[in-house]
Amino acid sequence: MSKLIRVSEESFVKLNTMARKLGISKQEIIDEALEKLEHVNLMKQANEAYARLRQNPEEWREEELERDLWESALGDGLKDAE
Repeated sequence: MSKLIRVSEESFVKLNTMARKLGISKQEIIDEALEKLEHVNLMKQANEAYARLRQNPEEWREEELERDLWESALGDGLKDAE
């Protein structure tokens, strides 16, 4: 389904230039840009959550203990696939 959106003249020029240089459609550029922005936002939220967690020493210690448990799973005695 196609929808129309308004963009600034500057963004329109950038979009056209990128589409020509990359040899992909403007829609693909927009889709990829939105995916990357979504990922950046998710990482920002995760970092903020960890920062809040670190402010509480008791909860942060619990996080460290859980990480230690997961780390021990790496040495489970299984041989690497050849």
